[in-house]
Amino acid sequence: MKEAYHVARPRLAALSLPGRNPRAISYLPRPGQGRIRTQAQALIRVQAQLRARTQSTLTGTNTNTNTGTPRPKRSRLLPKLILAGALSALAYYLLQPDKARTLNPTRFVPYTVTSKSPVSPTSFIISLRPQHPSPSLPYLTPAGSWWDFQWSVQVKQPEIQIQREYTPLPPPAADDDGSRPDELRFFVRKVEGGEVSSYLSRKAEGDTVELRLGERGFAFNYLDRREKSEVVCLAGGTGVATAMQVAHAVLGDPSRVHPDTRVRILWAVRRRSDVQSSPPPPPRGGTKSQGGTLEGDVDGATPITRELLAMKARYGKALEVRLAVDEEGTDFGPSDLRDALALPAKAGRGVRPRYSAELPPVIAAACAENAPSVPERLPPGAAPANLRRPVFVCGPEGFVERYAGRLVRDAAGGVWRTGGLLGDLNARYGNGEAWLVLGFP
Repeated sequence: MKEAYHVARPRLAALSLPGRNPRAISYLPRPGQGRIRTQAQALIRVQAQLRARTQSTLTGTNTNTNTGTPRPKRSRLLPKLILAGALSALAYYLLQPDKARTLNPTRFVPYTVTSKSPVSPTSFIISLRPQHPSPSLPYLTPAGSWWDFQWSVQVKQPEIQIQREYTPLPPPAADDDGSRPDELRFFVRKVEGGEVSSYLSRKAEGDTVELRLGERGFAFNYLDRREKSEVVCLAGGTGVATAMQVAHAVLGDPSRVHPDTRVRILWAVRRRSDVQSSPPPPPRGGTKSQGGTLEGDVDGATPITRELLAMKARYGKALEVRLAVDEEGTDFGPSDLRDALALPAKAGRGVRPRYSAELPPVIAAACAENAPSVPERLPPGAAPANLRRPVFVCGPEGFVERYAGRLVRDAAGGVWRTGGLLGDLNARYGNGEAWLVLGFP
């Protein structure tokens, strides 16, 4: 005899009634149908729970579908507070666009690539314009201008979430066609393993690059511009951007510059292609170039060379640029440094030279593309009077170490450099107090 079974099927209307207990639904067993009945039970139970929750939302009560016991009414204050806080934050963001969208030291803001000018097979000048123009940009504000400091900008590589600092080139002459004062321009070399430099090399006109304001370094207000100053910049490769920034800060405002103030840039490059797209003819009597002074018309001048020549034309005899090309066998040795620092060829042993007190301090700035930045520190007792003749050293770490020495960190957290060619000159000519070495590793 076949086993009889009965299924008490609920009506759809009954499922929607509040308080109806879905456990009232029962099944009689049937061979081979246990799994199907279990799934049907679960489906009906879920449907009943959903309807019960919907009904509790409409009536303001919350019923436990398992026990039928009403739950306390939930407070609606917390969602309202969260919504009010979100709206307040949004209003604050929209009502303060300068802080949220203008170049600042706390958050990255979008800039648009306006142009890229190749300098050599591995380097280029990239120009960026803010997507949200503002007259309150820090490098446009006259009071406390950032151009009175050695300063940098952080560029973000969003694909791997890292950033590197680059020194902005000084603004071009006001009569340059197509220039805008709110543009930032960077001299970049694509280096092997350099994630950010490679990222920038892939950018095209119209692309977005995110920037954040970096640290402010050396303050040029330390220089007493009413007095004669002699500034020397040793620059390696793209480090010439910092040297150009220094020259702009010292010589940019003629009303504040002593007529006898001088800035000398000693620029060392690896290849002639960094300076000229077409190499000059070899000198007579040999094949070795002597580097020399960068001035006048230069055949096939690269964009960065043209900017240096434009600065020379603007500042006249106040700016001097000397050149050394590594592949041609030239560099800046001790004799070049003595000449730039106006030192004699020999110093009397055991005798302090009469000009030793006038020797310049050394500001060593390591501006390697992949080096982090450390804020500039002045040692205790360093007075502005000691900084009338500073020397800046900027470039790849190996270049800076050769001239300014290796990095040393003291117990107080100061960053110093000791040794190098300039350190040797200090030991030979200095009195132990005239040289000041600061590091930006």
